[in-house]
Amino acid sequence: MKQIKLLFLFTLLNTLLPTTQAQQTSNFEIIDFSPLRVIVKLHKDIPIRAIVENKNQFALSLTARLVLPQSPFVQLIEGPLERKIAIPEQTRDTLLWTVRFDSTAAFPLKLKISKPEYAEKTISLNVVDEYWLENEFFLSAYNPPYAQLNAGPPFEDEVFEYYQNANFDNMMWVRDDDQLMAKVQQFGFTYLLDIANFYGEEGEDRYLKGGADTPVEEITEEMLLELDAFVNKYKNDPKLVGYYICNEPYETAFPNIAKVIARIRQNDPTRPCLIEIWPYFEPDEYRDYPIGDDPYVDKFLQITKADILCYDRYIFYLDGYDEQDDYFKQILRMRSFSLSYDIPFYTELQAVGTNGTSAAFLEWRVPDENEMRWLIYSSLAYGVHGIIWFHWYHEWGVTGNPCGPQVYPQIQTLNAEIDSLKDIMEHLTTTAVYHSDDMRYNTAEKPNIIIQPDQFASLIVGTFKNDNEEEKYYMVMNKDYDDELETQVFINYTLNELQTFDVETNTWEDVSFENNEYGATYNLYLEPGAGKLFRLEGQQKEIGLEQELLLLFPNPTTDQLTIISLYRPLEYIEIYDASGQRLRQMTAQGDRQTGIAVEDFPAGLYFVKITYDDGETGVQKFVKN
Repeated sequence: MKQIKLLFLFTLLNTLLPTTQAQQTSNFEIIDFSPLRVIVKLHKDIPIRAIVENKNQFALSLTARLVLPQSPFVQLIEGPLERKIAIPEQTRDTLLWTVRFDSTAAFPLKLKISKPEYAEKTISLNVVDEYWLENEFFLSAYNPPYAQLNAGPPFEDEVFEYYQNANFDNMMWVRDDDQLMAKVQQFGFTYLLDIANFYGEEGEDRYLKGGADTPVEEITEEMLLELDAFVNKYKNDPKLVGYYICNEPYETAFPNIAKVIARIRQNDPTRPCLIEIWPYFEPDEYRDYPIGDDPYVDKFLQITKADILCYDRYIFYLDGYDEQDDYFKQILRMRSFSLSYDIPFYTELQAVGTNGTSAAFLEWRVPDENEMRWLIYSSLAYGVHGIIWFHWYHEWGVTGNPCGPQVYPQIQTLNAEIDSLKDIMEHLTTTAVYHSDDMRYNTAEKPNIIIQPDQFASLIVGTFKNDNEEEKYYMVMNKDYDDELETQVFINYTLNELQTFDVETNTWEDVSFENNEYGATYNLYLEPGAGKLFRLEGQQKEIGLEQELLLLFPNPTTDQLTIISLYRPLEYIEIYDASGQRLRQMTAQGDRQTGIAVEDFPAGLYFVKITYDDGETGVQKFVKN
């Protein structure tokens, strides 16, 4: 009886006394603890990410500790094993480490959070030494010849010739049909093996795709055994590039896809698995979510462990509207995931319109050659390693669409350009992307190679490093697919050599340039929507604060001085001679670039004073010859 009374008293006191912070912190959670890799590779740096969330109405100060296995084969490369973290109320924090494993095994890692709250999570990382190494740029078409289950036999040579003559050498997927495979081998195509319809005509939807309101059926061990036999039938074929899993799966299908990919890797670890995703399954407000908060793409990579990030976005409509805003937001997003997970990303590009077909409800127009070229070079500038044309063998694809005869020669020409560039682009990794006229779609990094055009030209510039980590390549493209572009370009390098790759001759050609105080200038011509790949040899000019605010070229000049503010709008411009007398003044009205005629100035030294829109000023000198 005494024990019951004491228990009652203790309960009553706990009810009446104020709750301490330690007692309140029940809404704290480790949201994620995982590697930012789809495969944990031997002797490679592996980033480890943890996302912790404080759901409380008050801030928390905690201790986070990463516990590594006691093994000589595990190294901490970056990040402290123990750190203090302060998390404001109702926010998340992301913790990062880098580790390396020097033995193939399953290694356990644990994250412990303590004081005042306690939470922990353990993961096991399976380190492997066999995996796919990307060695070829991917160029193909969605729904290649005889891709559909009801297409053929007979399999006509003319169909394969039509595809081959469009400069395709890879078939996006080939189903399990011995007669079809014989034709693929006859024409020398490489191919992905179709897993999507392996379990019958409805197999993709039932097991690998699902729907918004339709959960998938679970893949059983018996079905995986059938998959083993299927993979073993083809895995020794040198023409087999990889495996096509499915198209646009919903989140409910991710666990099944993960099973399939894991099983394929057991049997054929050095070939990739490709899944096309449609990242707009999630609500519109999630489109700009950063990595770690993305409810679709991040989950897709974390759960499925897909080797490639492949997506689509079609932007040309019959009413003349072009969805460039969504297009650039999406490619910027995919590039970010590609870099964070260290996997290539592919894009599907619009080849046809839907007018005159049963899919007219989509209201796509037929893009012309300049618009299609714009799609190619904007994709290459952002660093894609694969291009897929949509759509090919279908009633509203190139082979069945009323616009097919118009589109076919365009694809022939453009595929030849891609084919010319792809061996180079395959060995380049994107380092930065920026637009000369619009900072909304730029990468977060400030680029090392700064390209700035004269004449208010609208460019996209992508910079790259090669396999040797040398950042000496960049692609410049004309954002205007209606008009050609001719401009002078500034680059922040004192150049020894500048070359551009000619896609018609497949050769690097020298570009004339002129070095100056700030770097170099050269003349650039681009067709509508076109791009050019450059490589340079020279010394980078570090742009300090004053130079960062103001560039003048040509300097010396004879008649026209171009003034460029790289990062801040101009408000007011004044020119002084060497004695300090003001000779000219003008309002720039928020522009970042303007030109001033100086042909009537005597030869000598002059100074340009700039007032920026934030009130700060900068001064640079120039010489008039």
